[in-house]
Amino acid sequence: MQGNGTVTTYTYGRESLRLERLRLVRVSDDALLQDLRYTYDPVGNIVQIRDGAQPEVYFANDVVVAEQLFEYSALYRLTTATGREHASLGQPTDADFAFGPQPHPDDPAALRRYEESYVWDAVGNILELRHAAAGGSFTRQHIYAGGGNRLLSSSAPGESVAPFSHSYPYDAHGNMTAMPHLAAIAWDHADRMQHCDLGGGGDVWFVYDAGGERVRKVQVNASGSTVRERIYLGAYEVYRERAANSTTPTAERQTLHVADDIGRLCLVETLTIDGGEIVDTPVSMQRYQHGNHLGSAALELDENAAVISYEEFHPFGTTSYAANDAGIEMSAKRYRYIGKERDEETGLYHLGARYYASWLARWTAADPIGLGDGVNRYAYARGNPVTLVDPVGTDAMSPAELAAAKQRLAQINARLAELDQLERDAAKLDEGIARQKQQTRSARRDLQRVERDRAIQGKESRGEPLFPAVGTGESAGRRETTDAFGKSPGSIETAVTAIIGRPAPVIRPDGDTESLGPPPLGAVDPLNEIIKQTPQAHAEVGAVFQAGILGGPQAVARPGATAKPKLERSGGGVGSAADGGGTELSAARAELVGVLRARETALRVEGLLKPGGRFIGKPGSGAQIRELPGGLSDAQTLFDQLAAGGEIVTGTKFPGTLVRLPNGGTVGLRPVSTSGPPTIDVRVPGIGIREIKFTP
Repeated sequence: MQGNGTVTTYTYGRESLRLERLRLVRVSDDALLQDLRYTYDPVGNIVQIRDGAQPEVYFANDVVVAEQLFEYSALYRLTTATGREHASLGQPTDADFAFGPQPHPDDPAALRRYEESYVWDAVGNILELRHAAAGGSFTRQHIYAGGGNRLLSSSAPGESVAPFSHSYPYDAHGNMTAMPHLAAIAWDHADRMQHCDLGGGGDVWFVYDAGGERVRKVQVNASGSTVRERIYLGAYEVYRERAANSTTPTAERQTLHVADDIGRLCLVETLTIDGGEIVDTPVSMQRYQHGNHLGSAALELDENAAVISYEEFHPFGTTSYAANDAGIEMSAKRYRYIGKERDEETGLYHLGARYYASWLARWTAADPIGLGDGVNRYAYARGNPVTLVDPVGTDAMSPAELAAAKQRLAQINARLAELDQLERDAAKLDEGIARQKQQTRSARRDLQRVERDRAIQGKESRGEPLFPAVGTGESAGRRETTDAFGKSPGSIETAVTAIIGRPAPVIRPDGDTESLGPPPLGAVDPLNEIIKQTPQAHAEVGAVFQAGILGGPQAVARPGATAKPKLERSGGGVGSAADGGGTELSAARAELVGVLRARETALRVEGLLKPGGRFIGKPGSGAQIRELPGGLSDAQTLFDQLAAGGEIVTGTKFPGTLVRLPNGGTVGLRPVSTSGPPTIDVRVPGIGIREIKFTP
């Protein structure tokens, strides 16, 4: 049920799914206001429409019923149409039917029968339109350009032999630049009608937004004294009248379009300014639009379901009959044929992408999508305006297809709205999660700082080392190498990019499985045990400590130690002894243990893989083997460069220490935290960046 107390019922064929009946009832008194019944041919063309709600009337010894009959050619173009029309009608032109108070439909002198036939050429141009009616017969002939489908001229009333007086010139894009009632028509760069010279009746301009939707219409009368303006804002319109030399409106009417997913339901009009004065208590008028299968606004009702206006149409959109309630003060009906606005200034229907001349049954511009809707870019609805409708000016379709498309569009828009809301909710959730993570990280750092201080105090009181020796199965650190260097296609070697963690199983060539993990270290001095393995490791230790990379002034004495020397930077290396059970073990040296042990394990894995072994562990389970071109050799080169030593770069803002290598590259080293392992960035000019992370 609609808001005015009416109910519309649609009945469809059980097998064809075609609309067979459209019935409108006023609930308050069970009055039947509309009862359209449709009959189709086997391919779906409408051959009969009858409105059972309209009574029979008698005129000129003839029974006039509210019925239309249609015949089609083999190409489904309309060839004959019969129906009823107002007795005062002559040949339809741009002026169309004067929409105003007319004789009541029951007046026997008001209605007559008509028959209209159409002659087509091979590509769908109307060559001749014959209209036969008692006291209102006429014939209109059309002449077209030989090399195209442009209408060049048409016969005026009384003309039967060419040349005809009504001519239609075009621009290079195929847009009409004049019509008999329009002295000049101008188009913009996108082939949209921009200005019309009304031929002594003033001028009208049209403005569009970036998407091509019309947003403004301005008319100036012939004397230039009055401006009439209409602004379109989606479902909202504002109409104003004012003097040309003033910005103050003398009249203003606001219109709100109420629609569902099928089409327009109601226009709510409110007069807000009258006679230059603001209306203190504006009263809105509701105009419910009840259409036929094409969406043409046949019946207008008010909020109480009383009839405001009634209109019938010829097949191509000219008005065959119209009447309204003379006792109701309201604006002229604008949304009419197929529910679209008819510009009273030009007589043209605005159908989205183009303007339609209903009395010519043609568009005023070529189809902007080209031949997508047929070879004739000017023909309306492929010559079948009863079965098909073209609401946007680019593609004719059946009402059922249009309704389905509107429903799909409504569903898509609803889904997009849901996704937009989900995106907004997700953004808020992400912000909350980010804040929570930041708070958690801050709390964790505070807790770790407290626990570390307590642990240091406890170990110092017991004389224990701050960093215990790393044994089998314990995590001493993991080296991850992100290789950003250029690779040589022919030098593919196995790179160990994640070493040390939980033991990683590797199958040896002989079939045995070896669990790779950090080898056991001596409990006396882990650093010395590692350094003793290779001179290269000893050189690395010297280079690192010489640069002052990982060192820090923190140290703790072992049991029995008599002194607590501190590690200091110096040009000659480490400033304290590096041997003996009483040697101080700094946080930097303990971290370096993990670095060197990572290297040692990498070499062991590489040695197993070269003879044919394969890795069977999972990433993060102690080792991650990647096949990268030259990865391991590049890693070895990095250690060699560090071992060769370098000079500290001073005067930099790098948050750590920069070491310039002999080859011109720089090594930036900085600790992740006061107690955590460092991150090393290697920047080699012309090659790229390598990052080595030492993580637990």
